[in-house]
Amino acid sequence: KKFEANVKRNAFLYLVAARYTMVFPFFFVNGAAALVGVHWRTFVAATTVSCIPGSVIYTTAGGALANLLHKLGDDEAVDTSKLIWMALEDRNVQTCLVGVAFAMCVLLIVKYIMPAEEEPNEKKKES
Repeated sequence: KKFEANVKRNAFLYLVAARYTMVFPFFFVNGAAALVGVHWRTFVAATTVSCIPGSVIYTTAGGALANLLHKLGDDEAVDTSKLIWMALEDRNVQTCLVGVAFAMCVLLIVKYIMPAEEEPNEKKKES
């Protein structure tokens, strides 16, 4: 009950975080939001804010990784530290890191701008 109340109160943040981390499949996030009772406007806003930038970031990251592995060649053994430093020097990876940082900043700004949704019981008590 406590977790469910917390999710309802901070639904936007939970949805965006769940979509950015890609830990849970989208169908699970969608179903859980419906079961918990997330308002549809919050659901649409969180999906819009998280899916479009997230898709661009992950696609760019995948392209950057493919470029890095192509630079290494097939015959070379992959040294993890070399791969990390090459990645940090790659323009696409830098763009992804900036994109992730920007997305997290937007998430924090929205957290402080958007009022927390009230619990249904609190609405009844005030009436």
